[in-house]
Amino acid sequence: MAKIKILPTVTGLALALAVPTATTAEQRINLDPGLWQYATTLSVDGRGVVMQDTESFCIDAATANMSATDLVGLLTDGQCRASNAILTAGSGSAQMSCVYPEDNARGEGDISATFTTTTYDVQAKVTITGPGGASRANFVGNGRRVGDC
Repeated sequence: MAKIKILPTVTGLALALAVPTATTAEQRINLDPGLWQYATTLSVDGRGVVMQDTESFCIDAATANMSATDLVGLLTDGQCRASNAILTAGSGSAQMSCVYPEDNARGEGDISATFTTTTYDVQAKVTITGPGGASRANFVGNGRRVGDC
């Protein structure tokens, strides 16, 4: 299976918060800068939990106002891209496409989230296809701002 950087990907998509207007070229995120903590669970092909992880990261004022597309690219080292994003105040969804060249694999799926400027909950379903065939991965994550950096 591909070495997926879904944890930050989920974070990047979940943290998008804005309603586009006619003069806005791309939606912008609106977060409270500071120290964030997130927990993610991964299951593959219905086999139950295969990975759980908890990590922390800092969001500075500049990152808190990035476009959702820029943030997803940054947090996944350019491996994943979002398309057909529907982002509103408090929720969002998008299609996700990822490339894992080190494993000769690709991923396609959907992600949805609910969030505030200090919390988020996310679910992603991705089909990963590589030399060994296809696998269905399900991700559940949540995060919250826990303090200053």
